[in-house]
Amino acid sequence: QAIWAQAISSHLVRSLFKLATNRVVGAPHRKHSSLMAAMQVLVPQTYPVPMLGMVGAWPGACMVSVVPCWQQQLAPTLGAPAQCCEALSPRSTATGSGSGSPQQLDGGAGRDECSSTEDELEHVHGRVDAFMRNKLDRMSRLAAWDLEREMEQDFALDICISWRDLDMKHHGSKDAANWWAKMKEHIPNLRVQLGEVVMDGSSKAQVTIHWSGTQHEPIMPMFPVGKWLQGMCINVVEFDNVGKIKADDMQLCFNGNLSVAPSNFQWQWLSQCARKLASREGGCWMLQNVVEAADDEDKLTLVRQFHGHVWDMAGCPHANFVLQKCVVHLPPQHLRFIAEELKGRAVDAARHGIRSRLLERLLEHFPAEQLDCLVGELLAAGVSLSRNSFGNFVLQRVLEHGTATQRSALAQHLSGAAVALAQHSIANNVLKSVLVNCSLQDRRTLANALTADRAVARSLAHHRAASFVMREVKLLKRGIVNEVSL
Repeated sequence: QAIWAQAISSHLVRSLFKLATNRVVGAPHRKHSSLMAAMQVLVPQTYPVPMLGMVGAWPGACMVSVVPCWQQQLAPTLGAPAQCCEALSPRSTATGSGSGSPQQLDGGAGRDECSSTEDELEHVHGRVDAFMRNKLDRMSRLAAWDLEREMEQDFALDICISWRDLDMKHHGSKDAANWWAKMKEHIPNLRVQLGEVVMDGSSKAQVTIHWSGTQHEPIMPMFPVGKWLQGMCINVVEFDNVGKIKADDMQLCFNGNLSVAPSNFQWQWLSQCARKLASREGGCWMLQNVVEAADDEDKLTLVRQFHGHVWDMAGCPHANFVLQKCVVHLPPQHLRFIAEELKGRAVDAARHGIRSRLLERLLEHFPAEQLDCLVGELLAAGVSLSRNSFGNFVLQRVLEHGTATQRSALAQHLSGAAVALAQHSIANNVLKSVLVNCSLQDRRTLANALTADRAVARSLAHHRAASFVMREVKLLKRGIVNEVSL
């Protein structure tokens, strides 16, 4: 009878424990402290409770510290699971026959909750570091067929791995492991080494990895075949609650760490396929990183590949970002060909949803005098462009960054249709920009055009779109009156 009673009570304890923790492997849910207290009654005074995930059980009180299973399994070389749990868990100390309160469950005597949490995170960091070193060592040592089996064991069934520079994304442990096996097959001498691990919470880490090798097949198409390469990539790795990788997002790092034997950081090999890379999402991101990290000479080597292709690239949803990055980071004297290739088509570019972005960057970063021809084309179509969903932003950049002559010419051109434009839901933004950025004389001219007829002015003041313009006019006239009174 005693044996049966003990078995039944142990079974009840397990059931209550699952209910109290809501079937989640982790710290006991505080809302179920009454159930945790009930467990104490069922635990025999002289027998510990044999429960998975429990670090300790004491006579008279069921003081339990639970550790997420993924922390227990991060490093297979750490020894027995109980030791791993002991190292990672918050210590609990029972005094007397306590009631298993949340305070007792959360920490031990003499240690505050903050320091306990920091210690736990430090332990987790060490486990992740050891896990990644072990994983990367296997990637360097094992052949492709062995690596595939090992990687599949490290991956969660629903893992998602992605490498933005390669436009690569795979779902599922089998596909992900197969891709790594293919990587090792095409780069047999691949060597990877752990750089730094930075924890982001308890289940996500940013991992710096140094790599080197010679690819025999172009699995990484932006790199040459048959040449030894070395570089660095940043991986954002996320673990599930059993210690397996459920997400791995990789990205090349170009902060001076990439080299090709025999000469360092030479971009001729990369520039040969620059236009092809720029037209792809992953290649677009990679080239933008290159433009930010390389020196001016290497940037120019890359940019020369775009001569004669500006119009097509400016209309590409990916390549246009590479051109914009070049305009922002390179001296204008080296990019005059971009403005030259847009001559005669500036209005069409301003109306285009993608090409208009390049025009805006040119107006922001080029000396305004060098863009007189393009601005002249825009002024001739100023009224229609001000009503366009994309062209109005280009005109606003002219008013913000153009020369005084360019701004004045545009203001005069728009003043002739001021009343109609003020009532337009898009064009009114261009008129507001005139009233903010142009000279006092140009602002007065526009204000007079809007208020010449008092009845029209009153109507505009109550119009849904024009009212915003009339507010600026009111502020302008108030400022003029104050200046006169002074």
